[in-house]
Amino acid sequence: MESRDGARRGHFRTKDWTKVSHGLYRPSVNDAGIRDELAAWALVLPVSGAFTHLTAARAHGWWLPPMPVDLPVFACMATREYRPRREGLRISQHPHPVSALRRYELPFATPAETLLACSRDLALLDVVVLVDAALYTKSCSYEDISVLSMRHRRGAPMLRKALRLADARSESAWESLLRMLHVACGVPVEPQYGVYDEDGRFVARGDLRILGTRTLHEYDGGEHRRKYRHRHDLRENVVWATRGGSVVVIPPSRCSGRRTSSSARRMRPSDESTVLSG
Repeated sequence: MESRDGARRGHFRTKDWTKVSHGLYRPSVNDAGIRDELAAWALVLPVSGAFTHLTAARAHGWWLPPMPVDLPVFACMATREYRPRREGLRISQHPHPVSALRRYELPFATPAETLLACSRDLALLDVVVLVDAALYTKSCSYEDISVLSMRHRRGAPMLRKALRLADARSESAWESLLRMLHVACGVPVEPQYGVYDEDGRFVARGDLRILGTRTLHEYDGGEHRRKYRHRHDLRENVVWATRGGSVVVIPPSRCSGRRTSSSARRMRPSDESTVLSG
């Protein structure tokens, strides 16, 4: 029997253990989170193995697109090592080990490598949101992503496209989608535009300002609907109106579309392996 951080490898038939996959178990607790689940999966990863793709993106704390409930766990490893085979685990193999770091005492691909892995499967809009999140949370720098995107590796062309459209000023996935809606319509905007009162004192920020105009476009949903934030937004709107500007409030339905990409639906939970050239 092998164990790691409470997870165990073997066979257990008691209510104290919950099966993760064949021969992998985690403690049966009500507050089990990503760490408990991945600790079990880590038991079958080789020395070069690390979690990557959307599995790592979640651990990095980024904004994620809506995903299927049966999404597999994504991991990467070097081709020279034996590939583990488990239902629900999707492995990408590389000639050399992928750069990794430790989080929750578990191995994860670095943020830039995680973005590259996501770029192999996700649509452009989803990758832009992930890059925005990585830059906003300072998980990695623009330069880190740029250097990796210039390499001859699968997913690099998509990552380069997303990086050109990304903006570190975005503060949520919905703000990223709202900005990209304007980009798709050919409307130039300035994110996080500062609003000041008549004495020049900072009052608030608008999500987007249409360049060349005094019009702010505000996303209406999520954090903006909380009571204290709603009062804050109303005060911002009044100040901006008194200075000759206008505010257009845009609901989520106008900027969501079909955010779950068709590529995401293809990522079924199966025992799959992909061998990559870089």
